[in-house]
Amino acid sequence: MSIRNKQLISLLLACCLAASSLSGCFAKKPAVEPEPAPPVESKPENNSGWGNSTPGKPSTPSTPSVSTTVETKRIGDDERGYVDIPKGWVIFLDYDPMPGVIQYSDPLGINIITLNVFDDTDPYSICAAYGMSYEKKDGVNVTYARVTLKNLPDTVVYQMYCYLPQEGIYFIIYTFAGPSGKTNYVAIEGNLDDIAAVVILFESSFSFDPE
Repeated sequence: MSIRNKQLISLLLACCLAASSLSGCFAKKPAVEPEPAPPVESKPENNSGWGNSTPGKPSTPSTPSVSTTVETKRIGDDERGYVDIPKGWVIFLDYDPMPGVIQYSDPLGINIITLNVFDDTDPYSICAAYGMSYEKKDGVNVTYARVTLKNLPDTVVYQMYCYLPQEGIYFIIYTFAGPSGKTNYVAIEGNLDDIAAVVILFESSFSFDPE
């Protein structure tokens, strides 16, 4: 067998192993509150997920005490969906925005929510790709789960969560199939104590209804 053929076979085996390791990342878990994970990086094949997220409750390893009486406003569009956010948040202009993306942040630009869509119709692969990308960078405790949104009870929503120590922020993404036939993408990032309320708002208010 030639060296080139050996290299091709090795590459195919590596791809098969990678696909196999991701197949269990999004398994649904019992709806229990997990203990905070230790500050070490976990690989997709070894993590246990966050469990099933309950709408109206922050799906984070530790649940800060947050106020749910914050004044809100509704933002979004028909394709990217609509969500309630704190009333004081403003339009955020990223230095390299994706076309059509909707972004809002607190006045300091630290805590951010992003709504977008991808032409790729496989939300699982998109969520997994983000997680693997952050594992290769500096993501700590990269964790995956399947969650349920209050207003989309029949939609499978994939979630990835990690801590980015170099930036000092937490990063949460949600991907799911939208009515447009594309993959909807929502990201929430910032200080844990600050974004916990935004996670509550997103999981309890997101829908494709502007009202």
